[in-house]
Amino acid sequence: MQLDASEVTHSGALVTQMIIAAARTQHVQGVTPEISEISDRANSQLAMMGFTPEQLSEGVP
Repeated sequence: MQLDASEVTHSGALVTQMIIAAARTQHVQGVTPEISEISDRANSQLAMMGFTPEQLSEGVP
């Protein structure tokens, strides 16, 4: 799974939950998901919720 987040301007809690769930499903199937090109604004919003793009890719709650 490749998620290009370069056009993301807002990353809320529901989207974050969805990405974590998708990443967990991918890991079970033996696939390593990757989030690339995340915008500074979306990255800051993730940080405010206590997450990094790497954590989301790993499916870490």
